[in-house]
Amino acid sequence: MDNALTKEELEKLYDEPNIAIIGTVKTGSPHMVPVWFTYDGKHFYVATSETQKVRNLRKDPHVTLLIASKDHRKVAVIEGSAEVYDDHGGQRIKFLASRYMPDRVTREKFVEFIMTMKRLIIKITPKKTISWDMGKRVL
Repeated sequence: MDNALTKEELEKLYDEPNIAIIGTVKTGSPHMVPVWFTYDGKHFYVATSETQKVRNLRKDPHVTLLIASKDHRKVAVIEGSAEVYDDHGGQRIKFLASRYMPDRVTREKFVEFIMTMKRLIIKITPKKTISWDMGKRVL
């Protein structure tokens, strides 16, 4: 019995507001930080500002995204390449805030604050996905 996630299980994992860990390459060593993300069926998107991860990706577009379920039993590790571009009008961060911050007042204050910074999008094109479900028994 295989403990890899099915396509449907992966889609559910990506659809839930789980926190992902993005890994970039910083002068030969990994740089890893938690991020909010969305998935459109083909690409993953992370909203950010001018950060270390963006500087790393401009030098080396190789990226890893680790997504775990809230109970940490289901995990997907996505390896791919990233592109960085402007989030004109902050549409992606506004969407992410609505996904991760259900309280409207808190969300509006967050968006107002975060929009004072230049907003960027990291678009991740998956090349390889490894997944597992620790709840599945492997015989």
